[in-house]
Amino acid sequence: MGSVPFETNHNVYLLGAGFSRAAGLPLVSDFLFTMQRAARWCREMSRTEDLAAIHHVLELRLSAASACHRVRLNPDNVEDLFSLETAVNHDESLALIQRAISATIHFCQSEYTGYPPVQLSLSGTFTSSTFGDRFSNRWTKMSSAASEDSKWKVPLYDFFVGWLTGLLSGTSAQRDTIITLNYDTLLDSALLAWGHVPDYGLPSNYPTATMAPATNPSGSYPTRALYKLHGSINWIETPDDATNVSILPVDMGSGFFETPVLVPPTWGKSFSRPLSQVWDAAAKALSTATRLVVIGFSMPETDIHMRYLLAASLRENACLQSILFIDPNPRTVRRAAEVLFSPQFVASGGIRYVPESVTAEAFLRSHTALTYLNRPLSAPHVTFVKDTDNKLLGIGGSARISRLTVGNRKWNVGSTCVCDR
Repeated sequence: MGSVPFETNHNVYLLGAGFSRAAGLPLVSDFLFTMQRAARWCREMSRTEDLAAIHHVLELRLSAASACHRVRLNPDNVEDLFSLETAVNHDESLALIQRAISATIHFCQSEYTGYPPVQLSLSGTFTSSTFGDRFSNRWTKMSSAASEDSKWKVPLYDFFVGWLTGLLSGTSAQRDTIITLNYDTLLDSALLAWGHVPDYGLPSNYPTATMAPATNPSGSYPTRALYKLHGSINWIETPDDATNVSILPVDMGSGFFETPVLVPPTWGKSFSRPLSQVWDAAAKALSTATRLVVIGFSMPETDIHMRYLLAASLRENACLQSILFIDPNPRTVRRAAEVLFSPQFVASGGIRYVPESVTAEAFLRSHTALTYLNRPLSAPHVTFVKDTDNKLLGIGGSARISRLTVGNRKWNVGSTCVCDR
């Protein structure tokens, strides 16, 4: 067993479907309903192959209903539906299911406009050269007077990525890794807007010209770890080399090209060599995590792969301080965690739960997150965050903040503490 580096400030974020919910992406429970809406979009966009794949899945839903008379299945749940189909007709249906999933995700992302945006007020020392030209056309400047702070309206997931990966106010001692089970390219696109290329943990055959940020299409780029365990809608198998993956532009995806490399939600998930390398990279990151932050993923007992990924990774982890769950159904997550983790670890207080039933978006836009994640947005760059109604949302690092309002709750803010009132 090789030695594992010791980290003191390494956040590993494990993201499920709930993390992308604010952008209109579906959960397992409403995926088929969203797919029905995507069918109309595919017809309007002349995506005939995607439309045929969606029709195939919807026909499976009708034929699966008969199985429910004898076996306890929910044909409206895509995990049950896809598991039933691939258990019988794996080779025939897998590509169509992958394409239907990809088309549905593309449809949702085509409707997402960045709402609800976050308003950042940046200090007077901030200039456009502070971050170079990373903002591209995604950030909207709201003030121009020299005497005013620089105010920007920022797409929600650009803000999340800038904060969670340290691009807004990180330090050299901070390390952040994102592991996601989602197929969408929300985070990929946000990283590119910041002038960073996602490090997917894949073999090194990136078609650089298609992944280059628009701000510097021919240069070299810093990277940020983004390990997509179930694949992505912008990954396709490399022609004549099924062991490798080619990366398409995040705004183009695989809808007009080949079947994407992604693993449908089934009981018998199968991982090809490219994806197995992503899992290896994720395991290595988990083995040095200081904090594991699980957002929008309920840790279902049926996800055996995730159970063993955590077991294999955390057994060598000497750095882990806590595991934090953010989910709108904390009781469900608590029960799952008590099944997954040992009684000794649970009793030690190493597992923490956000005390209120909040969504991923609500948590990440709240002052509570500062303490839980140890990722403050510090001066001089970010002084306060407002929503579009000009209400303070509680993210900040400046003494200029004296009072915070989140919903109906208010706080008085001191230099070192926050007092709930």
